[in-house]
This record gives sequence, C-alpha cells and structure tokens, in this order.
Amino acid sequence: MREDLAKELEKIGLSENEAKVYLSGLELGPSTAQMIAAKATVSRPTTYIMIESLIKRGLMSSFQKGKKRYFLSSAPHQILYIIAVQQQALNEQEKRVKNIIEVLEKVSPHTDSEPNITVYEGIDGLKAFQNDLLASDSDELFELTSIEKVRKFLPPKFSGDARERIASKFKIKSLYTSAEGPIRGPAEVTESRKLDSDRYDVAGEVVISGDRVALISYGKKMVNISIKNSDIARTLKTLFLALWREK
Repeated sequence: MREDLAKELEKIGLSENEAKVYLSGLELGPSTAQMIAAKATVSRPTTYIMIESLIKRGLMSSFQKGKKRYFLSSAPHQILYIIAVQQQALNEQEKRVKNIIEVLEKVSPHTDSEPNITVYEGIDGLKAFQNDLLASDSDELFELTSIEKVRKFLPPKFSGDARERIASKFKIKSLYTSAEGPIRGPAEVTESRKLDSDRYDVAGEVVISGDRVALISYGKKMVNISIKNSDIARTLKTLFLALWREK
C-alpha cells in the first residue's frame, strides 16, 4: 500500500525520495529528521534535502521545540497545490509559445495569398492535424465525408485522439454518405445531412474551419493535405453551403 502511494506521488511530480519522506512524515506526525530518515530508509543528509524541497512545495513545515527542530508533513489535500503550480506553469508556457508564434508569423515569408500546405500521413499525421485544427480561431467546422471510408480506416479511439475536444470546440455541419442510414451526432454542436450515395461519390473527406482546409484520402494509407489559406477556405465553404442548401 505504502509503495503504491509513493508511486502515485511520483506520477504527479515528486521524486522517489520526496515521496518516501513525505509519507514517512505523514505517518509519524511531528518528527525529527533522524526519525523521518529511519522511517523512510533514506540517508539523513538526503532526508534534509528532501525536507527542504517539500517545504518549498508546501508539503512540509517545521517548528522548534527546545533545542530540536521538528518536521510535519502537510495535510494530504495540500497535494492539490502541486497541480495548481504545474497548471500555472503550463499556462505561462502556453502564453510564451503563443507570443513566439505571433512573432514567427510576422517574419514568415508566407502571405495570406500564398497557401501554407502541410502533408500528414497515417495516425500520427492525423494527431498532428487534429491539434492544428484545434488552433483555428473559428468556432465552425464543415465536413464532407464518407462514413464507410472513415470507419474502415480509423479505430473508434486511439492514443492522442482529439475528436472529443473538436466536437466540444466547434459547431459542426456535416454532409455525409452512408449505407447505414442517417447518422446522428451531438445535437447541440452538430447538424448532419445524408447525401445520396448513388448521386454523390464521396471517396474521401473535406474539412473546412476558418482559414484551414483539409483534403483527406482513405486509400491504402491515410493522407491528409492541410491548406491554410483564407481564399481557398472561403471558396470551398461557399461550395459546401451550396450543397448544404440543396439538401
């Protein structure tokens, strides 16, 4: 049990020795470093280093009693403080990355009239495209797709899949072909209309969001051609909406 708890603490950012010292202090209550070192089976010098680290993290405190210094592990709910600190660091990192992206886009040789084209392949490529799609400033997404092609190629779920985040971010209009009959998506975000497979031969997939367009082929391997260009995106959106109104 104690080893399992130590491993869980390591997963959220504590070192192996930090976890041992924190758990030992929690079990012992107010204790000297010597007592904690013995309980944790960690050398006394290392225990002092771990205690100082835990104090900085807000997971231990100390007090003086007579000539001895005692240490006390903080209440378990204080562990949430670690997550808060990590989240703050991630938020700051995200801001820095966004600032860097803004600067890089200003010095990029590409202009809005010059399509920025990226080719993705396979599942790893799909993950990269999904993350690129989530960076779109738009809250609308339009897709023309073949249900059979998609389901034949893609697993229901895979590591790194961002489809749920995409569904929660965008209001989706979907035109699709399917031999199974009408397919229903989340009503609050998706409007879907079925196309006649005999009339419309949809062999791949087209996704449009903001200034991004994806042309996806589900052949022997999945190939995704992603184009970032407002003129192309606007033109294809116009065609999509014309077909949408026809239905």
